Amino acid sequence: PEMSRGLGDVYKRQVRTLTDSVRDMEVDLCIQGADGERYDFCIRAVYDTCRELITNCVRYAHADRMDIIIKLREDMLELYVFDNGIGCSQIKANNGLRGISERIEGLGGTTSFNSSEGNGFGAIIKIPVPEK
Repeated sequence: PEMSRGLGDVYKRQVRTLTDSVRDMEVDLCIQGADGERYDFCIRAVYDTCRELITNCVRYAHADRMDIIIKLREDMLELYVFDNGIGCSQIKANNGLRGISERIEGLGGTTSFNSSEGNGFGAIIKIPVPEK
């Protein structure tokens, strides 16, 4: 049988390689749902978003753990990223976060960032999946 090269397969290779390469903290990647070619349109955007959020976390958060959850739903791809770092009282939309928002909004999706002093940083990304 022919194997699908959908998001799950790509993530097992590319994003797992990315998360495994992080040396300064533990990164836990969880992919939920069945992959398929219907998610291929956003592979690059989700990979780049994960990379940017990991980079920001290593640089600024002083975290020792980050959780990345990717939910492959019928009508939506959801990406949840949380760290246990120092957090901040005001999120500055620097080039990295602004780039994430522009990239995701370009796919019709939404981004939400949240943080508070002592409570880490979180990102919630939702990208609608076109009908089959």
